[in-house]
Amino acid sequence: MITPRNLPRHELIGLPVRVVEATNPALRGIAGIVVDETRQMIAVADGPRVRRVAKAACVFRFTLPDGSEVQVPGRALVAPPERRIAKELRR
Repeated sequence: MITPRNLPRHELIGLPVRVVEATNPALRGIAGIVVDETRQMIAVADGPRVRRVAKAACVFRFTLPDGSEVQVPGRALVAPPERRIAKELRR
């Protein structure tokens, strides 16, 4: 089950997301569904277009399946998805 505490260890594809902070002001406010993810980037579909956002340069707010929202610094997500899911959480 995905929770705010273990979000960085879960698959992000399919989750609603919004960029709440970014080093590039043009990226702030991008919102949509995560459709792809690489080591450094998240692809967000906002209607007919897909926008690629650098993880390390942003802070994201994800909406979980239960409706709760969690804010995550992009630096916590920088890793290949398959490695990020397998690594242990720092406490």
